[in-house]
Amino acid sequence: MKGWCLILFFLSLNLCSKELEFLEALDLIMKNDTYIPPMQAYLESEKTNRLAGVLNFLPTIDTGYKKNYDYGDDVKSNSLYVSTNLNLFKGGADYYSLESRRYAVTKLEKGLMRLEMEREKTAVVYLINMILYKRKLHIQKEMVGIKQRALQLAESRYQKGFVPHDDVLKAQVDYKNTYATFYSAQIDFQNAKKDLTPLLGDYEVQDAWPWSNRLAKMKDLSPNSNEEDHPRILELTNQYKQQQKLQSYYKGLLLPSLDFNVSWQKNEILKNVSYDRVGVLTLSWPLFDGLFKWSNYKAQSAEKVNMEFTLIREKRQLKEELKNAKEKLHLAIETAKQRDETLKLSKNLYQKNAQRYNQGKISITDLEWEQNRLLVSENLACDGWALVHINLQEFCHSNGKLISACF
Repeated sequence: MKGWCLILFFLSLNLCSKELEFLEALDLIMKNDTYIPPMQAYLESEKTNRLAGVLNFLPTIDTGYKKNYDYGDDVKSNSLYVSTNLNLFKGGADYYSLESRRYAVTKLEKGLMRLEMEREKTAVVYLINMILYKRKLHIQKEMVGIKQRALQLAESRYQKGFVPHDDVLKAQVDYKNTYATFYSAQIDFQNAKKDLTPLLGDYEVQDAWPWSNRLAKMKDLSPNSNEEDHPRILELTNQYKQQQKLQSYYKGLLLPSLDFNVSWQKNEILKNVSYDRVGVLTLSWPLFDGLFKWSNYKAQSAEKVNMEFTLIREKRQLKEELKNAKEKLHLAIETAKQRDETLKLSKNLYQKNAQRYNQGKISITDLEWEQNRLLVSENLACDGWALVHINLQEFCHSNGKLISACF
């Protein structure tokens, strides 16, 4: 039994230590998100509210049973009644109430899509940061090895009398500074891990850019989308229409109301039974209620105007965001490709100058310049592709699409 427990324990450790690909990690984060389920619950609640608005057109039915006792005359009586009421006219308030609930449901559906994009944005940013700092940690670790080998070579050449002791001291300082930077890279990596772990758990993420090859060959950056179909715009549009219907609802409450009521009652007093059947048609019109309904109507009118201009602002902002996101993504891709070319050139230069240093043709200072140039080139190339992936996410979301549907 203990053997099986140990096997299961080590299997669980192996699963938790598995390195996930970017899309696997993103999918897992979205499935485990804690913000989307409450929004889904609100949506289901609003659907129930809409159903109540539909049933509001049906007549209401009441029934009851009463037992009375008159202590003065020592008389007992019983009564059973059934009553139904049907609203015939309410100034359209019931219809507009139903319409506002319908738009409220659609608003939450589009709001759920918007929230999914916001949560995906958070996940993508944390994942990209994790990959970025993991790669930078690897770069810095390799640079520590390069500096260490340079120090060993400087010491060897000093012992042979080829270089002064100052070259050894320079190599020592450079090695220690690089090691200190390596510690800083470890801190950056741990901070990125701290941000990602609450979303992903203890899984590791592969330090590979998921779309670098495809993006490098990408020419068309215009997915088929319409600004009016963006979840943010659709959410606000439905919210504006909801405010319109609520304004009409409050206006309808200012108009007369016509109701029809039918009741049936059975009365039993001293074993005498009688029946009452009553039909009532009621017309009511609120002439004065302290301006309560009128003030509600005016307040709702102001809400509608506010929502109208909020929608206009959002459309203008989204149009500019889409244009800007396209330009930034194109620029980021071109910059990343240029940085890759620069990195190749820097690696070639470093290898050549490392050989020249071994041959005693250049000084330790010249070699350090090449090492630092290589480090800068590697970090810039790494930053470049991180920026490309962040801008891809912004571009897709500006087009109203999740990354999986956009790219």
